Amino acid sequence: MSNASEPGQGTIQPARLPLTASQAHAWFAQRMNPSIPDCLTRYVTIDGPLGVDVLRRAIDQAASDCALTTLSIVEHAGWPYQRVAGAPRSARMRIVDLTGEDDPADAARDWMCLQRSTPMDMLGDHLFETALLVIGPQQHIWYTRAHRIIADPESIRLFLRRAAQIHNAMLGNREIPPFRGLGIDALVEHEQAYRAALDFDEDRRYWAATLDGASEAESLARTTAPASVATVRASVAIPGRITETVDEAAQHSGSTIAAVITAAFAGYLSRITGATDTTLTLPVAARTRLALRRSAGAMANTVPLRTGINETTTIAEAIRASRDRIAGAIAHQRFRNDDIIREHGLIGDHAHAFGPTINLALADPTIPLDGTTAVSHALTDGLVHDLVVTVRSDENSALVLDIEANPNLYIHEEISAHMQRFLNFLDSFTASDPRAPLVSVDGLQPLLQVV
Repeated sequence: MSNASEPGQGTIQPARLPLTASQAHAWFAQRMNPSIPDCLTRYVTIDGPLGVDVLRRAIDQAASDCALTTLSIVEHAGWPYQRVAGAPRSARMRIVDLTGEDDPADAARDWMCLQRSTPMDMLGDHLFETALLVIGPQQHIWYTRAHRIIADPESIRLFLRRAAQIHNAMLGNREIPPFRGLGIDALVEHEQAYRAALDFDEDRRYWAATLDGASEAESLARTTAPASVATVRASVAIPGRITETVDEAAQHSGSTIAAVITAAFAGYLSRITGATDTTLTLPVAARTRLALRRSAGAMANTVPLRTGINETTTIAEAIRASRDRIAGAIAHQRFRNDDIIREHGLIGDHAHAFGPTINLALADPTIPLDGTTAVSHALTDGLVHDLVVTVRSDENSALVLDIEANPNLYIHEEISAHMQRFLNFLDSFTASDPRAPLVSVDGLQPLLQVV
C-alpha cells in the first residue's frame, strides 16, 4: 500500500500552492527591478526540413507537461502563490518570417535581443513565450523565453528535449512516451520535506564550516552596479592544444576538466585582484534525486565555491581544492542561497552573490529533432550582476569559453581582454609543473589592472 503523504506522490492539489524557495527568490528579485525581466532565454538553430504544425503541437504538449503554460502566479493577502490550471493551454507559438531582411540571421539576433528585454508581468497569464523565426529555406530558429519564477535552466533543457521527443513520436506515428516528471504540487512537498529533514541540518552545518572566516567577495570590476538583462559578451572555442593540456591535467590529478578550468579561473581572479581567499558563485540544479532530475519547475540555486586559492597555492593544490569544493557544493546544493546569505551575515555590495560566476555547462547541446540538425544556445540565464564565465561543449564536443558581463560594470574591450588573458593563463596553468605556485604561472602580470 502506498503512503499518500509521502513526498512526490502529488496527492495535494489545492487552489493555491506556496512558492518554492527558488520561486520566492525570483519574485522578490523581480519586484526590486520591475522594469528588467528576470527571464531565461534559449534558441535552437534548426537546419533541415521542418513540419511546423507538428512542432507546434509538440511544443504545446511539452509546455503543458513542464508546467510552462499551466502555471500562474497569484497574490493573496499581499503574498505570492502559484496556481496550476486544470486544462492545458496553447503555447501560442509565433511565426516570424525574416527571409525578406538583408541579413536574416542578423535580423533574428536583433529580434531575440529586443524580445528578451521586454518586461513580463509576473501576475499575467503569459510567463512563457515561444516563436519560430524563418531565416531561409529549411533554416529556422526556435526561440523560447520563460520567467525564472516558473522555470530554471534545467527545466528549459527538459522542455526542449521533451518537445523533440513528442515531435519525433508524432512524425513517426508512434505513441508518445509518458512524461515522467513530478507535478508542481509534488515539488512543493519535496521542498517542505527537505527543510524538515536531517539533510537540511547536515547541509547547514556543511556551509557553516565551509564559510567560516570567508573573505568578502571579489570582483574583476572592483565595484558594483544594478543588475542587467542586456550584457556584453565574448566567446571563443578553446584551442585544441589547450584542451589537450587541460584534459592531461585532469587525468594527472584524478580530477575533471571542469575542476581544472575552475581552478585556473580562481587563480586568475586571485592574480588580478590580489584576493587571498578566492570564492566563486556556482549555479546548481538543486536536483539531488532521480525524480527531481526528471522534473521541470523552478528549483535551481547558486552556492559559494570557496576555493581558498591565492598566489601561493600550487597548481596541484588549486585543482584538488576546486575538485573537492565542487563535489561538496553538489552534495549540499539544496541549501538555499538566501539561507546562506542570511545565516552567515553576508552584507554589503556583493551580498547577492559570492563572487564571479563559474557556470559548468558541459552537456550535449544538440536537440534530437528527427530530420534536422538542431542545436540549443543560451541567450540569457537571467539578470547578470557582475560577470559569468561559462565553460560549455559545442555540437562537435569541442570546449567553448563564454564570458558574459554586466554592461554597467564592463565594456566589450575589457571582456575581450579578460578572455584573451585568461586563455593565456589557462594555457600556462595546465602546461606548468603542478608543484609550481600560481604566482609563477605566466600569461599576465601579477596585479594587472584593466583600465
